Amino acid sequence: MERVIIAAVPSRRAPAVVRYAATLAILAAFFGLRLLLGEQLRYSPLLLFIPAVFISALLFDKWAGILATVGSVLLAAYYFIPPLGSFALNADQVLSLVLFLIIGLAISAVVEGLRHSVATLRSAERQKSILLEEAAHRTKNDLTIIASLLAMQARAQSDEATRSALEAAVGRVHILAQAQDRFRATAAGGPQNLAAYVEDICNGLGELLRGVRPIAIRVRAEPIELGASEAVSLGLIDNELVTNALKYAFPDEQGGVIDVAVQRAGKQLRIVVADDGAGCPQDAAEGLGSRLVRMLAAQLGGKVVRRPSKRGCIVEVSFPLASDVRTREGNGGYEAFAEFPHARR
Repeated sequence: MERVIIAAVPSRRAPAVVRYAATLAILAAFFGLRLLLGEQLRYSPLLLFIPAVFISALLFDKWAGILATVGSVLLAAYYFIPPLGSFALNADQVLSLVLFLIIGLAISAVVEGLRHSVATLRSAERQKSILLEEAAHRTKNDLTIIASLLAMQARAQSDEATRSALEAAVGRVHILAQAQDRFRATAAGGPQNLAAYVEDICNGLGELLRGVRPIAIRVRAEPIELGASEAVSLGLIDNELVTNALKYAFPDEQGGVIDVAVQRAGKQLRIVVADDGAGCPQDAAEGLGSRLVRMLAAQLGGKVVRRPSKRGCIVEVSFPLASDVRTREGNGGYEAFAEFPHARR
């Protein structure tokens, strides 16, 4: 009901001639409806004019509500209160009309206050939107500067391990900056389309880390809408898993395929990154990226499972979905496949 009332209040004030002409039209419509009902409202001659007063005051202003109130009193007194066609009224009838007049004026005043509240709310929402836009823009710029500084530090390092760690940090900061840029295009904190988001991340990683190796990255993601905060966490998880596969699954310039799947399984959301590369070493030390994935999964109330496959390694991260998560209508999914002629299948 609140949304209906807010939507009904015009954002711009119409000219006085338009407001009062429309008020008379509304009054005429309810007068015609009262004539149609006839005997059914014989003992309530003023009842049907109350909505006319409310609607006029809501759509226009209190003066339109007052006009509707006075017009209702005159129409009811002349057409619906005996003796019909006359303003000769007894004391009880006059009292009823005076009470309706007071009620109509009160409705107009209350609705005028409601209109001012709605206008204030709209102004506050516009200011909030501008502030959020500015904050998101500044955040993105700050993240871009941080990424540039880290990249400069990475290039200046002679130690391979240090340079690799800084480059990984650059990638993580870029994911956050990309998220800020994407989420600015939607309502603040609104639902995000995971299919396009995950594809953008994987395409960027492929271009950055694939080099000349014939590695194909295949993305299959259901068109699921997820909150911005959860989407950022999932983007970071996807970044770490695909980065690890690109760096370590295909040694010695090998080629292959990395499959990325994001799908809903009942009340769970699963992201699965599978490769057909060198496999899953059981004695591999857990690096910063793996710890970050486990930490993000734990924050989402999920878990990480890493297991070998016939040809390669599979890492699956699953976490429970909120009850308001939606799956978009469509063809049931989204697929992007960057094909390379020498990629192993």
